[in-house]
Amino acid sequence: MNRYDVMKKSAAFALMKRDADENRVSHAYLVVSPDETMSDALTSLFIASVAFGGTDPEAVGRAENFGADIIRLPEGDKVLAGDIKTLTDTVYFTPTELKKKFYVIRKGETMNETSQNKLLKILEEPPESAVIILLATSVGPILPTALSRVRRIAVSPASEDEMLRYLETHY
Repeated sequence: MNRYDVMKKSAAFALMKRDADENRVSHAYLVVSPDETMSDALTSLFIASVAFGGTDPEAVGRAENFGADIIRLPEGDKVLAGDIKTLTDTVYFTPTELKKKFYVIRKGETMNETSQNKLLKILEEPPESAVIILLATSVGPILPTALSRVRRIAVSPASEDEMLRYLETHY
């Protein structure tokens, strides 16, 4: 069992997968989890479902290593104004290879108020061709106005049994 298998069984993935299956993908999601590794796994599964039609290892690998239409920010340990500028400068461009562009913003809780307000402009008037996935360990630092414009997905911690199976398989 790996982290993707654990996430496939989660309520969080069930919600996002339903959106993909019913072609009701939101313009923006906020994935809240204290475990960034699991948030990344959930995001890759969701992108694989929407962009590549499945969650098999090949689709997930493509979702994690695809070209210009899947943008992961930031490159460092916190979201900077330049990261949000990258998003705002490119979000209205048509995707080059996929039907939608995906912006994955990790460490969303590190965004300052100015960056959140710049992101808010996109969240208020989103292009149909883009999906923004904000990952955060908590919602506390996120502005209420931004929270009101995203679909919030809470990732519950893995059960003790799931963690033991994962540890036995990998260690």
